[in-house]
Amino acid sequence: MLSRPLRLLVSLFAVAFLSAWSMGVAFAQPVQIEYWHINSATFGGDAVKEAIAVFQQKHPDIKVTDRFQQGDYGGLLNNLQAALAAGNPPAVAQIGYNYRLFAFDQIPHTPIASFESIDPEYNAYLDSFVEGILGLGQDENGVQRAIPLAVSVPLLYYNADLFRQAGLDPDNPPSTWQEVREAAKLIRERTGQYGIGIQITSANNWIPQSMVESNGGWLIDP
Repeated sequence: MLSRPLRLLVSLFAVAFLSAWSMGVAFAQPVQIEYWHINSATFGGDAVKEAIAVFQQKHPDIKVTDRFQQGDYGGLLNNLQAALAAGNPPAVAQIGYNYRLFAFDQIPHTPIASFESIDPEYNAYLDSFVEGILGLGQDENGVQRAIPLAVSVPLLYYNADLFRQAGLDPDNPPSTWQEVREAAKLIRERTGQYGIGIQITSANNWIPQSMVESNGGWLIDP
């Protein structure tokens, strides 16, 4: 039976790379596997261990060892390629969404779709996902190659004190982007403080991308 996805809001995506043990083969003794991830002790690590404990209660014949990988998704992918070259890759690896196409094309793996013919719960499992999410783990032909593990949701926090200083009601915050823009302009005009801050880094700009594309725009033409 396929294991349930980890409920983490810490990453964009995870690709499951599954080796031959996962293809319905019966074993006389517990199977030892590794799960590689980017969740440190302060970044979802406890949730990973909790999920593994739940999984092993349901599947005592499978012993899972989690291996935290330094360097975020890029570091994990580099380590994964080295492990593949050495012939000892993990059974499951967490891959960043922005690396998924490279992983689909360059990293040997067992597509999740391969389980449809051997797992009677396959379709019920996929049906449990929120509409639209499964597509994140599909290739251009619609083949389910991976399971979405954690789809990050950007959060917008507001400073109630700054709202009051600008004459705005902190108990009635903006509910649309137009209202956010108007409030930000008023805060700037009345307090001299910046009205809004958006996280942008040199390595990952998924937050502004989410803002643009959820409002009908594109960072890159489709």
